[in-house]
Amino acid sequence: MDRIEIQTSRLTMRNLLPADVAELSIVSSQSIERIMPWDRPASKPGYAQVAQSWLSSMDDGADIYFVIRLSVNESCLGMAFIRGFRTPFAELGIYLPEEVHGRGFGKEALRGVTTWASKSLENRYVEFPVDEMDVRGVKIAESLQGSIVGRRANPKCSTVVYRLPLFRNAVEAALSDVFLEQ
Repeated sequence: MDRIEIQTSRLTMRNLLPADVAELSIVSSQSIERIMPWDRPASKPGYAQVAQSWLSSMDDGADIYFVIRLSVNESCLGMAFIRGFRTPFAELGIYLPEEVHGRGFGKEALRGVTTWASKSLENRYVEFPVDEMDVRGVKIAESLQGSIVGRRANPKCSTVVYRLPLFRNAVEAALSDVFLEQ
């Protein structure tokens, strides 16, 4: 896969490389684990195995994972991803640790990824499952013009599935804003 870089006002996101894995294991936390479909490994070698599965799915073209970094100092904040990259129901997700919540990084990162996806995917939408107890996640989904299309139960939490539109150009985005205001 070619190197992908997404720039926003404060963030730089690049597709995951093996060299990024050690930093991502540091930003993983128990509260993030609550919403992940997998259990957080107890050791760095265990985390490396999980990360290897991400890298393999990227090599296969099935998924894409982005490391989220602060542009000013390249410090690692977390990860955003699109699973089922080549399917009609691609799924967007993000993992950020609590210490960076409430600063707008999640919304900024997901807006950057959806903007990139609108140019790179044939899809008109991506799905974004959010823990129904995650007020910030719900607000992000709504700010990205998401609409609820379903619910999912998993062993760790109940999720609300939002469908987020991927706008092909500024005209589509502007028209969607007009219709939302009516």
